[in-house]
Amino acid sequence: YRRYLEIGRLRLDPRVRGKAIDAARKLVADAPDYASAHALLAHLLLRGGRPATPEALAESRREAEHALRLDPAQPVAEAALGFISCHYRDWERGLKMISHALQSAPADTELRLDYTICLGTLGYWTQALEQTRIAYAADPLAIVPNVVLANVLDTVGRHDEVAATPAPS
Repeated sequence: YRRYLEIGRLRLDPRVRGKAIDAARKLVADAPDYASAHALLAHLLLRGGRPATPEALAESRREAEHALRLDPAQPVAEAALGFISCHYRDWERGLKMISHALQSAPADTELRLDYTICLGTLGYWTQALEQTRIAYAADPLAIVPNVVLANVLDTVGRHDEVAATPAPS
């Protein structure tokens, strides 16, 4: 579990994402029945590059499906499959899966912010703003929710609210 948490911390830094993916692959090899490790690897593979390569998408799908076989209530794995569905333009299914995953993991701000970006990419700015506000409320001192909230507010033309939002110290 400690290794899982250490790898999860690495996922926040795009400069070491490759190291995080390698560490997650090793964890999965060492603990093949640990659903959360498979789900974390699936998530990391999707974030490893923009856009994700076909190989990363395929590996992510395999890891997410395996995680769900081990633990059908695994929200990160369900969200990974949702993001993969969105990648292949099955937006209705994908957004539904991600939304359902967030109901199971409402405090996962990184997952919520990824969902925000997905919603914004599709032009669902009202929902993107709502999701960003939830992430910001859950972790108001973290830099990423602050930056994403400011970006979404600017995008929807609510510049005055950006100036009124306290910045993290």
